[in-house]
Amino acid sequence: MSLFESHVKKNLVKLHKNLYLSKSDPEFFEKILRYKDPQSPEAHYNLAKKWEEEGVLMKAYLHYQKAAQADSPFYYQAKAACKSIEQLMESVPKEEESSPSPKIPFYMKTIIASLVLLNLCILGMLFWKADSIRMAASQLKDWGTGMEVVYETEDVPYVFYIPAGTSTQEVEESLYNKAISLGSQLSNKTLLLYGVSTTDSGLSLETLPLKSDGIKDKAFVLAEYNSALDQPVKIRFLNKQNQVEDPYSYTYISTNLLRTALNSYIEEIGEPPAELGDLAGSYPNNYLSFIPKELHLFSNGISPSFTGEGGWVYNKKAETIEQMLYPNIMDSSSEGAIHIPFAPVEVVIDKSTFNLLVKSSPYTMMNKPVGLGKNSSTPEGTFIIQNRVLDPQGKKPDMFGAAGLGMGEYAIHGTSDEHSIGKEKSLGCIRMLNEDVLALFDIVPKGASVTIVDELPDQANSINIEKVDLLSPEEKPLSTQLADEIFDWAG
Repeated sequence: MSLFESHVKKNLVKLHKNLYLSKSDPEFFEKILRYKDPQSPEAHYNLAKKWEEEGVLMKAYLHYQKAAQADSPFYYQAKAACKSIEQLMESVPKEEESSPSPKIPFYMKTIIASLVLLNLCILGMLFWKADSIRMAASQLKDWGTGMEVVYETEDVPYVFYIPAGTSTQEVEESLYNKAISLGSQLSNKTLLLYGVSTTDSGLSLETLPLKSDGIKDKAFVLAEYNSALDQPVKIRFLNKQNQVEDPYSYTYISTNLLRTALNSYIEEIGEPPAELGDLAGSYPNNYLSFIPKELHLFSNGISPSFTGEGGWVYNKKAETIEQMLYPNIMDSSSEGAIHIPFAPVEVVIDKSTFNLLVKSSPYTMMNKPVGLGKNSSTPEGTFIIQNRVLDPQGKKPDMFGAAGLGMGEYAIHGTSDEHSIGKEKSLGCIRMLNEDVLALFDIVPKGASVTIVDELPDQANSINIEKVDLLSPEEKPLSTQLADEIFDWAG
């Protein structure tokens, strides 16, 4: 779960994974039909109303007919509108038959005969000068009729591996040549060539069919070409605001987040889950909020065996946690998978500094201030996260804030009382600001350990990670993190 959704996305309608559309767009419903759902009853109905208001009755009638599908929520309105338009069109008076033309005078007949003779002469000249006329006709240009033609084509995505350090000019030349060569083999199809930087000499300048959408997020340049439309190669360098310089450290964290949850599941249930997605079930089986992404190929897909195409390999029959779950990422220095050791996610609370840290050693992925129990009532020791719940209910309203991680008698929970942070005011629980506890919720799995110490040892060798929210996938599981029970944590 991402704490703050983009204010832009809140005002947009999602068409595809990375394609959004503003409702204020005057062609909103046309684009819904073109890019998302050509059969959308809502889009057809609203387009019909638009054309009817503009007086284009035939277009309105056709869209009303498409909106009047048997299972359409607009069936009756669309049917009634069709009938109304039919009646309106039938009521238009037909042109009256023209009265017999008067008798043509003699002098008019003479003029007509002269014109016919003149036309015959011109026609003869045309046949006599056929070659020169053809030459002139071949040089004529189109008349500007204002007609807009839209070609529907199939997109064919490929990934093109470009050596790291290649200059911009060389990137453009390589992409252009590859797009022309490959695009000419695709009949009436649009080639999408995603350029990805690589340090692997074996992949250098290789072109492969795109099998994972995660690779799109890793691309820094995109070439588009359709030879049938006789258009130039379009090359666009992508703005990668979410790109990270060291994807290994983030993949290290997401791997161990998964492994910690998986290990906890096995200890509690007695066997691995049938599917990795079972870790992100509804409360109380919400060991995780979601299956995180790895940040090499930006995927959280799951494969039963290693392919190197991104996401995760999950083999529940393996003997160890490391063999059971690992990134589906190729190690550039070998032909196997990238190796990441198992370092369980843990929470450490330093009472002397009122700080909470989340670690997967040697990485620290969160460091936030907390409030503690008055009269040193927050106990020292090691505890286990037993409950993960959003909006936990207590004996009084809003006792535990936006989220809670229960540890038996005590919990780490949210609060709206910012003055209690950095002080001893609770009855023993660890308090965090609501926005901080929501961020904590997504990176601490069920079964993780919580160590509370009087004073934390020196953290000089720890490596801080700042963009942990990048691990969150675009699509979250349809599970609930809410609970019906009343919690009796100390508060």
